[in-house]
This record gives sequence, structure tokens and C-alpha cells, in this order.
Amino acid sequence: MHLNPAYLSRLFKREVGESISDYMLHVRMSQAKDLIATSSIPISDVAKTFGYHNFSHFSKMFRKVYHVSPQEFRLQSNPNVL
Repeated sequence: MHLNPAYLSRLFKREVGESISDYMLHVRMSQAKDLIATSSIPISDVAKTFGYHNFSHFSKMFRKVYHVSPQEFRLQSNPNVL
């Protein structure tokens, strides 16, 4: 695109209202949340699917977005899926 990365970042934030990294975090966590809620795939495998090879970091990021751990979210969304 031939744009300075800092300029592109500022443009993105002005248009979308959040940084590129925050936007990507929310997109990834939204998709992970849907998979956790609708499947019985182990949460560690869900984390790997979205590029998190460190489960602790995935859990921390999930909690940052949804204020609940992935395990708690699964139990709340469907108590029958373990």
C-alpha cells in the first residue's frame, strides 16, 4: 500500500475507533467464543486454532475481552458441553 505503518495505524484507529491489534484481538476472540460455545473441542485446541500456543495467554486475552475465563464461558453458554 506504500503507506508508513505508523500513519496506517493512526488512520485505522481514526476510522474504526480502536487500534489494529485490539481489533484483531476482538475478531479472534469472537470466533473463539463461538467455537467454545458451540462445540466440545478442548479449549486448548481452540486456543491453538487461533494461533495461541500458550494456553495461559489465550485465557488471559479471552478474559480481557469477555471478563470471564473460556472454561466459565463454556459452562455458562452450554452446561451440557464439557
